[in-house]
Parts: sequence; C-alpha cells; structure tokens
Amino acid sequence: MAIRHSTTTRAEDRDRTALHGPQKEASKVDFPKQLRPLEALEKLTNLKKLAIYKLVKFQAKDDELLLSAIEHLSSCSLKFLAIDDNFTGFLDSSLSSSQAPPEHLYTLELSGIAWDRLHNLEKLTLFLTSLTTDTLVTLSGLPELFSLIFSLNEDEPKDISNVLKIVHKNTLESGGKILVTDGGFTKLRLLLFTAPALPPLSFLEGAMPKLQRLELRFRIIECVYGLENLPSLQQVFMTFSSQAPEDAKEKVSQIKGQASKIRKDNAPDISVRRRIAAEIGNLKLRAQHVSERRTRYGVENLQGNNGGGGSGLGVGANAPRDRLAPLPRLIGTMEPVGMDADISELQKWFSNGKDGTQQLRYLAIVGFGGLGKTTLAMALYRELGDEFDCRAFVLASQKFHLPTVLRSLVKQFHEKQADAPEDALHGIEGWGDETLKRKLLEQLKSKRYHILIDDIWSVSAWENIRDSLPKSDKGSCVVVTTRFNSVAEACRRQQGHVHKLKQLDPESSRNLFLQIISANDLCPNRHINASIIMRICGGLPLAIVVVAGLIASKMKSKIDLTLDQHLVDVDEALSAELGSNLTTEGVAQIINHCYKNLPPDLKTCLLYLSTFPKGRNISRKHLIRRWIAEGFITEEHGKTAEEVAEDNLNELIGRNLIKPINNSSNGKVKSCQIHDMVLQYIVSKSSDENFITVIGGHWQTPFPSYKVRRLSVHKSDRQETEMVERMKLSHVRSLTVLESFSALHSTMLKFQILQVLDLDGCKDLSHPHQLKKICNMYQLKYLGLRRTDIDKIPKNIGRLEYLEVLDIRETNVRKLPTSFAKLQRMTHLLAGNKSKRTALKLTEEITKVVALQTLSGIEISGSSTLEEDREQSPDMAIRNSTPTRAEERDNTALHGPHKEDSKADFPKQLRSLEALEKLINLKKLAIYKLVKFQAKDYELLLSAIEHLSSCSLKFLAIDDSFTGFLDRSLSSSQAPPEHLYTLELSGMLSEVPGWIDRLHNLEKLTLSLTSLKTDTLAVLSSLPELFSLTFSLHAEDNYSNALKIMHKNTLESGGTIFVLDEGFEKLKLLRFAAPVLPSLSFLEGAMPQLQRLELRFRMVDYMYGLENLSKLHQVFLTVSSQAPEDTRAKTSQIKRLASMIQRANNSPNPSVVIDEYNELAKQ
Repeated sequence: MAIRHSTTTRAEDRDRTALHGPQKEASKVDFPKQLRPLEALEKLTNLKKLAIYKLVKFQAKDDELLLSAIEHLSSCSLKFLAIDDNFTGFLDSSLSSSQAPPEHLYTLELSGIAWDRLHNLEKLTLFLTSLTTDTLVTLSGLPELFSLIFSLNEDEPKDISNVLKIVHKNTLESGGKILVTDGGFTKLRLLLFTAPALPPLSFLEGAMPKLQRLELRFRIIECVYGLENLPSLQQVFMTFSSQAPEDAKEKVSQIKGQASKIRKDNAPDISVRRRIAAEIGNLKLRAQHVSERRTRYGVENLQGNNGGGGSGLGVGANAPRDRLAPLPRLIGTMEPVGMDADISELQKWFSNGKDGTQQLRYLAIVGFGGLGKTTLAMALYRELGDEFDCRAFVLASQKFHLPTVLRSLVKQFHEKQADAPEDALHGIEGWGDETLKRKLLEQLKSKRYHILIDDIWSVSAWENIRDSLPKSDKGSCVVVTTRFNSVAEACRRQQGHVHKLKQLDPESSRNLFLQIISANDLCPNRHINASIIMRICGGLPLAIVVVAGLIASKMKSKIDLTLDQHLVDVDEALSAELGSNLTTEGVAQIINHCYKNLPPDLKTCLLYLSTFPKGRNISRKHLIRRWIAEGFITEEHGKTAEEVAEDNLNELIGRNLIKPINNSSNGKVKSCQIHDMVLQYIVSKSSDENFITVIGGHWQTPFPSYKVRRLSVHKSDRQETEMVERMKLSHVRSLTVLESFSALHSTMLKFQILQVLDLDGCKDLSHPHQLKKICNMYQLKYLGLRRTDIDKIPKNIGRLEYLEVLDIRETNVRKLPTSFAKLQRMTHLLAGNKSKRTALKLTEEITKVVALQTLSGIEISGSSTLEEDREQSPDMAIRNSTPTRAEERDNTALHGPHKEDSKADFPKQLRSLEALEKLINLKKLAIYKLVKFQAKDYELLLSAIEHLSSCSLKFLAIDDSFTGFLDRSLSSSQAPPEHLYTLELSGMLSEVPGWIDRLHNLEKLTLSLTSLKTDTLAVLSSLPELFSLTFSLHAEDNYSNALKIMHKNTLESGGTIFVLDEGFEKLKLLRFAAPVLPSLSFLEGAMPQLQRLELRFRMVDYMYGLENLSKLHQVFLTVSSQAPEDTRAKTSQIKRLASMIQRANNSPNPSVVIDEYNELAKQ
C-alpha cells in the first residue's frame, strides 16, 4: 500500500464526491478528518500483516498519525510489519522514538533503523543503510531472533549512488570494517546480506555462537574476516553477478577456501551437536533438510555462480513458480481409451454366467507393467458390479501374504452383508487362515460373487487364493491381473479364460495423449503427429500419461513453444535411451526423465510418497500435514505452508505422477494413489539416496549401510523386526508403522530426534507403557495414532512442546489429560469417530491451546451434565469453586500466579464452553456431539461461534444430537458466520437458517434431511459459490420424529420436492443419504452445471426429471442390503434411465454405478 500526506487534491475531492455524494454543509468542517485514511488506519484491529511500500510527501502531523496507528494495531493483532519510508525520515524521526513499540511482532522489515524492545521478534529485514557496528550491537540483544537480513536491490531507490555513499560512510565510522562483536545473538541461525556492493565484514571471537548459515549476494565484495570464529557455521552460500569484476571473483575463491577449511575443522563439533539435538531442536533440522536436498540434486554447499542465477538450492532454486490453484472439479471414472474391443469381448464372457447355473469361473488379464491391466479390470468391475450379489477388490502384490488378502475380502463383504452385527469381526487381526476361510464361506454361501485380485506375481500365490475361495455354482467370477504368463496359464488350466492385453494403436495413443493435455486446462492442436507419440511411448498407456503430464507442465512454463515442439524436445531427450519397442524398462526410463525435470521441492515431495505401501489411498490432508511436519514445506511468497503444499500436490497430479482417486465435496482432491511403476521407481531412488528406508515393502531394497533418516515399516514379522534392530536409528527423523508396533518395542530408546511418528492402524499400543515412551520423544511435531487400540493419553504428553499435530481419530480416547494445555504449538487436534458419533470431550485444557487451527471431533457437555458430574464424581477436574493445590500449581506454571481478587471467578474461567471463544486462530471446528444442553449453554455456544466466525473460522460442522441447538439458537444468530467456506449441520433442523443466503463464500453445504423442502432449495439456489450440496440423516436418534417432519415437508411441497429452474450456477455435486428418500423432481433448467448425483438409501420414492440435468455425467446409487425388492427394482429403473440420458447427451466418461452397504456395519 502507499500512504499520501494529509492535503487532498481537487481530483481526490471529485472522486470522493462521486463515491459518497455531496456532503451536508454542516459537516464540511469535519470532512477532511472523516475521510483521512491515515487516521482511520487504526480501525483495522484484526490486521496481522501490514506492508507499506511507499510514503508520499509526509509532514510532521502525518508522522504522528501513522505512528499512532502502528502503535494501536501492534497492541491488537499485528504480527508482520514492513515499511519503506522512501527517505521521508519517518523511520528515523518517528518510528525509532516510539514509546509503545510493536513488541509482539514476529516479522519486521524496515528501510531504516530498528529498536531493541521486540522480545518476540524471530525474523528481521533491514535496509543496508542501517548496517553499522552499533546497529549490530543493538540487535544482538533480541532474544528470539532467528534470521537477520540486510538488503539493497539496485532498483529500489532511484539514486543508488547516494545510498552506496551512506553505506561507505557507515563503514568508515565503524573503523573501516563492520564488526560483529562477541555476545548476544543467542538464537540467530541465518545471516543474509544482499546488495550490489558489500562492505568488509569481520566476525570477532565469540560472535553469533549459533550461526549456521551465512548468505552473501553481491556484485562487488571487499572481504569477510573471522569466519573461523563462528563455531556453529555449517553452510556459506555466495551468489555474485555475471558483471562482477575479476578481483571480486578472486575474493570469492578465498572466502570459499576459508569456509571449506572451517567446515573440516568443525566436523567433530557438528556431530557432537547433533547428538545433543535438544539444545537446538527444530532449528538445526531445517539446515539439515537443506543440506540433504542440495546433496541430492548435485549442488555444492559453497558455490559462486558467474551467471548471476544463484547457487543452486542455496538461493533462487525455489524461485516462485506461476502456479494457480486449480478450479474445484469432480474426478470422474475415466474410461479406458482404446480398449473398446477388449471391454466388448470380456462383457460377453461375463454375460455367459448370468443364468446362475455355472461353476466358479476364472479370468486372467495378462500384460507387462504400464499396459493398463488394472484400468481395464476396474472398468469391468464398475460396469458389471450390480449384476452380482456382492463384490470385492484386493491387491496381491509381489510380497504375497494370504491372511492379509483374506482379511481384506472378509471386511469388504461384511460391509455389504445384510443383518451382520457390528462386532462380528471383533479380533479379526488375529484370525488365522482357516478361520478367515470359514468366514468367507459363511459370507458367500448361496451368493453370486465377483472378486478382482490385482497384480499376482506367482503361481503359488494364485493357487493359495484359489483354494481359499468358496466353490460357487451361481455363476461367480474371479478376475486376476498379472504380468506373468505362467500365472495366466495356471488360470487357464482351471477352465479359465486368458485375455492378453496389447499396446494401443497410434490413433488411440493420440486420443489418450490429448485427453490428458486437455485435462490440464490446455487447448492443444488436435492434429498432432501420432507417430511421435508412438515413438516416445510405444503405445503404453502409463508412458503416454506421464509424458503428457510432463509436456503439459512445460506448456504452462514455456508458452512460446507449440505442442509439437515440446513433443520433439522430449523425443530427442529420450531417443538415445529408448528403442522403438518400448518395454517395462523403457517406461522406467521415461519416469526417470520426468523425475529429473521436476523442481527440487517437487522431487522431495514425490520421493516422500515411497513411505506408503503399494495400492494405498493417501489422504490429501494427511500427506500435506506430514510434508509440513517433515520441514519440506514452509511459508513462501505470501502463501501459508498449507497453500504451498496444496500447490505442490496439484502440480504432481498435473504431471500425472500422482493419480487423484476421489474428491472432497468442495471439489478438492480427497485422496490419491501412485502408480505401482512410479512407486517402484521412487522406492529405489529413495533407497539409493538414503532418503527413506522401507522395511517389509512390496519391493526388496538393500539394507542401509549408513544412518537411517526416515523409516517406514510395512510389516512386523520376525525378519523385519531383526532388520530394524540392526539399524542405526539415532538419526531417524520420521517413523511410519503400518501394521504392528511390536517390531519397534525393543528399539524405542534409539529414536533420539524423531519428529514425525505415524502409527495409523497399529493394534498393539494399548499398554500405557508404550505411549509413555512415545511421549518422551520430546522433538515430535506430528503424532498419528488414528485407528490404534489406545483409550487414554498419558500425562507426560505435556513434554512434547514442539507437537503440532495430534491425530487420535477412531480411537477410544474420550478425554485428554490436564498437561495437554502445555502444548502451545499445537495447530491440529483431530479426534472422534464421525460415523459412530463418538467424540473427545471439550475441556478447559483444550481451550488454552490458542494456536489451534483445527479442532475436530469434540463433544460439548452442557451445564446440567457438569452438575451431575459434580454430584457423582468428587474427583473430576471441574469439581467446585475451590481448586486443589495440584491444580493451582498447574495453573501457576501455565499462566503465572493469579491475582487474589480473581478467585471468585475461578469456576467461570474453567467452563470450557465459555472459554471456547479464546481459540481465535481456529479455521476448522467440528462438533460431533452436544450433551444435555440448557438455555444458557445455547447462548454460550452461539456466542463462541459468532466470535470465532469473526476471526479465522472457515469450516463449521455441528451435530446437535437432537438437542435443539440448531433450531433454537443457531438459526436465530444475529451475527452469522458469513465467511465460511464449509458448513455442515446435522440433527434436528426443521428450517434452514434465515441468514444462510448471506454466506457468499460458501462452497460446501451439508444439511439435515429434515430441512429438505422446495422452499429450502429455492433459498439455497442463490448461493453464488456453492459447489456441493448434501442432505443426510442418520438412522438413529429420534428417527421416527425426523420421519414425521420429512413427511410434513413433502406434503407442504405438494407431495414432491421440486428443484426449480433457476440458481445453483456452480453446483456440481448433489448428494442425498438417508434410510428413506422422498420423491424428487428436477424441472427443466434446474442445476445447469450438475455433474454428479449420489443417492444412498434403503427406500426411495422416485426421481423425476433426470433428463433435465443436461451435464449429468455420473450417478452413484448405494442401496442398503436390507432394501426391499421394490426398492431394488426402482434402483434398476433409475440406472437405465440415467444411462439413456447420458448417451443422449453424449456425456464425457459417463458412469452409473450401483453398490450396496450394510446399515449395521458402521464405517
């Protein structure tokens, strides 16, 4: 922003008159004061970042007004302040003399002199003219300063010569050198100088004792003295202009040699410092990440660049790429290209078993890697699924394990089995082969089933699976995919059918290539030369997809080249390596070429995916949080770390190195997978570079011969346990365990600097001793305990002061210990089980963690519950107005001693519901349960939601458990959450809130089905950004009451819920999920952009007007296994109608899928 002085011009007066109209005569005296933006600046009390790029024609009174505004804003929310005063003198004459300086800043950037009362300051950027010995002495007293930058770009001031004179004068006044004296700078790790000419610098003995990284960017440099006095220095980065004179280059060589010698001399000290990592914690690991990445990409630590482009990763390598976030979109079930003949042939084979009189049949689809075997098999699986009573998909893989395969089949069939009790699979993880086989026989008895087994590697694996499956005479089918003819022939010997998949022809190759390019929002010339694509990719779908992704990324960055030119470039780059008959090895070379073309940060993010096993659906949010916890992603170029991570993921998806699997209902990718050949490549690459070590994975990797940095344990058998015990584990930063934690029990004490621990799904953590050990890993930033068998978090979790993410979803943890309040860096707390409606109790300790951005899966108890608890449990945390001595000690440790006159208010302070509004950094709040609310509880919760919505809240989910909160309180809010992007309201909601049409940013909306009526849809149709709309109802609490309301709503809508012919301009996803769905009718012109319709039900009336949804591509019908026959008949009618409409509309990638669910088997 730019700020002008107080005198307005005539043009400004005319502009104001045009905006506001003529002012009344009586107000003319106040007119300048009311409209002066400088004076009004202090009203922006929610400002966290203020950047002033220019001050114009300032006078003394303007200095006073701006200073007053800055002082006021700094007392509110301001954390980032940047000012360029353009030599008006504001910094020297006013800001430097402030009596109320911005003491709570985290970042300060000034083109002048700073002052030394900023005790929280971590990053400081100053104009080079302020660089003097005295300035450095002053700054050395800043206790939290982590990075210090002195900068001067040649294009900043117009009169560069005057500025350089000031720098020269400062140097002379400092005795010819800028001295860095001993003492102070106790936490400084990074020092950066950037300017056309750098003055001589001298580091005295004892100076900057913790400095690890020194960066110098210049055209001319005098010299740097005393580098040997920096005991912690690990990295020196020098970047100089291509116009630098020869003597400057000679000085660079001298400094480089000096620094290299120091690095060797300091080597023993560095190793010692690493062994006592507690002293420097996370800060030191940042430098290790940088050093590791530079080694990986072949960049020297000390390197001058005579091209002016920076020294590799040290400077400039992570320059901002022009990356726009993709528009919300739905991921379709992309049909195979060029496989029409294959699909037609195999459909006939399937149809031969429809009469239900044939024995169990086998189909083997065979072909080498990257040919599209799984794609073809999945297309048939989707298309023909409703012709079978039940179906399941399972991955076999190279390291075949029969119990794992059978367990997966049993779980899938259980989910769709009618009348199957929820606990029928209790203890399944410990079941043996014979128990699993008996369970399969019980589930599939008298059923016509379809099983798809992907990627079988041996005849013995196939025979083990075949002998475990029930022999059916109902026309059941087992489909396998394999790379090996021997496996296919083994199927054939069992009266099976073998289908050999061939490479795509030139026309199909061209069509697939163009499909991928078009999906990246590019409009290619459709007349490209197919022979080039064939020459590069050899008709292999995977090769075509990956190369198309590479070229799409190049087209976005090099817009001056045509598509054909990009193709020729890639062809020339690969021609020396590939022959005309492309094989699996050739595909690996193409993947390697695409990998080498990635920017460094994307290489790191892609290699990290080798942590996950083959076939795993990887959650987008989970992956992003882990990237950040690992230190791969930081804030940059004005974007948060989460936004940068989203950009990286989207770019990898755009390059087709990662495949999106499904959407969140806001249009973002929800989960993704990585093709097995790409995964095989990055697992090998990660092993070669000692980036990630995988134990028990799909591919065999060599035993690490040096320190393990990141460890992923996929299996915990005896062999894997012995391998882990032999490893050097003291430098492991990241540990992922997939099945059992038993392999790590004896090695827990070896993990000395662990930052990321992910135990998702481990089932042997119930002993409290194991968790107590984990809570002694004091450098942990990410702790994933989702789906584990824990029911309690130990008290010593308070030691994990660096912890940022705690994931305890789908566990039995219902309450956190009081020590949780010490985790002041915690940003994401994920708890509860949404499908089972279990949640974590909101306590006072949680509300003290003010850094929280995500609070998901909580239960809020009303005041009546508190009264009952006081009567029933005298030992509970909130017992009466008098705290215990232990509680007083805890509170004193956290907050300091309380004043005597506040004791009367002590119970009120403990009320977690009232304290909820303190979490002003919350972006996501998900309440899964409200318990025993009274009128005053409604008021407190509503007040908290209104306050949080005025701060940072973007996501709000509430299940009111039919307490009446939604109808009685939230709907009547006078300050509704207008800035939300996502709103989910479940429970008893008889009417949509009257303020809902004010949510102009809302993209995702979920409402209770009790609110569904024609008038409701008319109101919602005006929401301008709405992307998805869901109506749902659980078949649980007050279900009969809900049915009465739904019946009443339907009658008021004339017997049918109508979707009118206006609005919903951006709606692409519509979902209904309830045991009983009312009659729905889409009028002509309704929902013009709707692409996907999802229905989940036990009974449905009917759907009318589907032919009026002109862009409907996908219909998903999920029917309860308890559904009556007439419902199943209606479902088949809806499917036939939807298929006809899609064909008539020539829909791209149309699909209509019918599936089953078991209402009693909660997900």
